[in-house]
Amino acid sequence: MKVKTNLVVDYEDRFIWLDGHITSSVASRFVKMLAKLNRLECSPIIFYIKGPGGNPYPTFWMMSEIEASASPVAIVAHEYVNSACFTITQAGVHRLALKGTRFSFHPVEFDISNDRKVIRMTQKELMGVLDSLRLIDAMQLLWFLKRSRPVKKVMRLFIEDSTIGLSKARKLKIIDDYYEESDFLKDKRRAMKLIKTQTS
Repeated sequence: MKVKTNLVVDYEDRFIWLDGHITSSVASRFVKMLAKLNRLECSPIIFYIKGPGGNPYPTFWMMSEIEASASPVAIVAHEYVNSACFTITQAGVHRLALKGTRFSFHPVEFDISNDRKVIRMTQKELMGVLDSLRLIDAMQLLWFLKRSRPVKKVMRLFIEDSTIGLSKARKLKIIDDYYEESDFLKDKRRAMKLIKTQTS
């Protein structure tokens, strides 16, 4: 099932809204939005996110820019954040979520399916892919372990493709606190208007 990705920014209320997959083009647009917010003024930014995941390399790029931002970036997860969308929450100065949010860990996957041609790889090439996947997993895990505890339990959840709720995420210090639904709904209404304008 294909998920539509929406990415909008409100420069007045200083929030970015991402709903969907993280791709190279999404990351590029996000970085430009974040840079403009920082040029306008140095004050807090909220980044709302939900989605099924995405490409790890653009995700790490976005995380690096969030961490380097002159303006502190609070990340608010809502509904569900899987894989890369979950990993990116760890870059926020404050990691917040709405009640009922679900968080899914899983090691990176490699898709070699291609309907148009047979993909042939040598053993050396396959080992290179495996090394890359291991490195990406290590990088993802390191982001979680920067502030989360206990380390062993978080590592096990990551390896076992686990899904957890907000109370457990807070207990493991993966998420810092709840986010007020009234504030979220106000910004959601604004984001929906921006998305409608963008698509019309």
